[in-house]
Amino acid sequence: ITKSLTLSKCSFGNEFTCESGQCISMDKRCNKIQDCKDGSDEDACNLVEIPKSYYKVRSPVKYNKNNIEPVHLLTQISIINVDIVDTLNMFVGITFDVQLKWNDDRLSFENIDPYGKNLLSIEAANKLWLPCENVIHDNAILGQIIEDKNREIGVTPLTQERPVDIKSSVENYIYKGSETQLFMTQRFKIVYNCAFSLAKFPFDEHDCSFIMLLKTQQNYSIAFVKDIPSVLYRGPPTVNQFQISNVTSDTMSDEKETRFIFSISIHHNIMDPMLGTFLPTMLLWLLAWFSLFI
Repeated sequence: ITKSLTLSKCSFGNEFTCESGQCISMDKRCNKIQDCKDGSDEDACNLVEIPKSYYKVRSPVKYNKNNIEPVHLLTQISIINVDIVDTLNMFVGITFDVQLKWNDDRLSFENIDPYGKNLLSIEAANKLWLPCENVIHDNAILGQIIEDKNREIGVTPLTQERPVDIKSSVENYIYKGSETQLFMTQRFKIVYNCAFSLAKFPFDEHDCSFIMLLKTQQNYSIAFVKDIPSVLYRGPPTVNQFQISNVTSDTMSDEKETRFIFSISIHHNIMDPMLGTFLPTMLLWLLAWFSLFI
């Protein structure tokens, strides 16, 4: 077994030792700028450290005194647009962004920029368990799920402390998984089933719900939790002949699965049927009535 050592005159915890022996501030380590004359401050800049025991297909688990606590998936939905409302075939198409935040205690992180976005490389992200890859859109129409390939996966430190590992031969700021929050943002374009009741047309109102489901591998190991705010509507207030009036969300979890349910309330724009149907019908009726006197 070999062990690497570094003999340095630099101030431990405050300065980084370049391979040439030069000392630079630790804040310049892995900042994508070569501050060491030999560029060694930008070597081995791995934002995430994945242990050999890490198993991607298993979701993160949080233990507390040998009991499993649910890992919270902080969830926020941003509805970008309601693409289509079809009351005949009873479906609604929407474009929306999902942002999920969670902790994975199995991982550790190095040299996080407290003021930056800290996005993971595609190569590093593909090695991790990611929630969006495991979400089932429960009431979506089969074949009508379009997933944007452009996604953001990164990390945010939850503590201001930036300890340096004295046992390592290379100085790095180290963060535990419990001290760091992973985040993932991805866009979807999906058509969902929605049951419409038109008995009160044109004064009908409808609530269309969209369900994201995630299977848990152990008792309550994962749970959707509403972020603040949990759902936002950023699209136009009127879609064809419908008015978007409200958006809500709810969560449900048990030992088998966890669900995040978000809904939109829509109702007919009363002026559309009045101007498009009732008013022309009334004019035709009056024209027919007056024709009796001609």
